[in-house]
Amino acid sequence: MSISNNEYQGYKDVLEHYRKIKTEIPIGITLTKRGNKLSFQFKTKNKERSTYSINEKFTIYGLNKALEKALLLAEKLKNYESENEFWAWYEENIKKVNQNAINDLIAVKDAIDKVRKEFFITKDKRGLDRIE
Repeated sequence: MSISNNEYQGYKDVLEHYRKIKTEIPIGITLTKRGNKLSFQFKTKNKERSTYSINEKFTIYGLNKALEKALLLAEKLKNYESENEFWAWYEENIKKVNQNAINDLIAVKDAIDKVRKEFFITKDKRGLDRIE
């Protein structure tokens, strides 16, 4: 059964897929569902077993992505140097945090100048030029 992202996926279909995916998750990692979000439960060398977000929704697409992430995670849990290195890797590769972040900060003065420039370029309601 192949389902594209655009087709409706009934809850029963998603739940059935969830049960199948859970059997394919590597040993030591558990896929959990809380509301409409998916999470992993696992332990590291220095931390007890706990629940960690993976930023995937409870859909067939999200479940497939969760399986891919679980396989990556299982490999990383086998060989990593330090907890800091592991968690940095987790944030970047599993949670995909700040992957597309763009620094678009500007100073207040620049923001005001930009708005002022745009304001005076446009015409008023009567179609007349605005005078600075």
